[in-house]
Amino acid sequence: MGAVMGRHGAWWAALGFTVLLAGCGGGGGGGGGTTATASTTTSAQLTVDVDSTCQIPQNGYVNVAPANGASAQCAAGVFSPGVNQSIVTVLFGNGAGVCPANTALLVSASTTNCGTLTNSYIPGQSTTIYLSPAANTALQQFVGNWSLSYQCHCGDSGSCTMPIDSTGHISNGSCTDAEKGPFAVTGAVDANGHFSGGGSSNGDVFSGTLTVSPTSKTGSGTWFLPNSSDSGPWAASAPAP
Repeated sequence: MGAVMGRHGAWWAALGFTVLLAGCGGGGGGGGGTTATASTTTSAQLTVDVDSTCQIPQNGYVNVAPANGASAQCAAGVFSPGVNQSIVTVLFGNGAGVCPANTALLVSASTTNCGTLTNSYIPGQSTTIYLSPAANTALQQFVGNWSLSYQCHCGDSGSCTMPIDSTGHISNGSCTDAEKGPFAVTGAVDANGHFSGGGSSNGDVFSGTLTVSPTSKTGSGTWFLPNSSDSGPWAASAPAP
C-alpha cells in the first residue's frame, strides 16, 4: 500500500519529499478527523478489466491483498468463461475475512498468455481496475528510494525512507517521529501515480500523487490522523531517473 502551512511555510518550501504518518503524537487533538475510518460494513465493488489481448482461462481468478503483504488475500473473484471482466466485492474493516481499512491493495489476475497482471487499488479512487502488460510497465517509473519528511500543525515532525518496488508498493518503509520515535510505513502507488499509505503506530492515513519526469521524481498530498483533528501536508522526492 496518504496541507498545513502557517508559520511553517518557509520550512515546507525547503522540503524534498515529505510524507505523513504517525505524526501529531499519535492520537493527539480532539474532535472527528477529516475522514472517517472505514468500518466492517463499508465495501467497494471493484470492476476488474483485463486487457483483451490476454486470454483468461476458465479458472482465471482475481486476487486482492494488502499492498504491505502483512496479511493474506482479503478478497477474490473468478472470470466467467470467455469474459475478461470480473466484479469483486471488497469489505473493509478489522479481523479475518476483510481488507484493512484505509490501506492500499494489490489486485492481480491469473491469465494464460500474459502471466499474472498486477495493479493497485487505493480506497477512495475509481473502483475500476484495468490490468494489462502496459500497466505493469507504468509502475516501473516509480521504483526507487523515496525520501520523506512531514510536519503536523500540532508541531510534531519526522522523516521517512520509503523504497517503492516494481509492484508499486512500499518495501520495508520506515519513519522516525520526533515525538514517538521509529515506526513502519506501508502503502502503494498505482500506474497513474495515485499514492496512499499509512503508519503502523497510530493508523495515520496519507494520500496524494507521485510524478515522474525525465529530470525529477516528486510528490505531494495531504494526510490526517483518524479520530482527531490532526492533519497536514506531505511532499516527497527520489533520485531522478
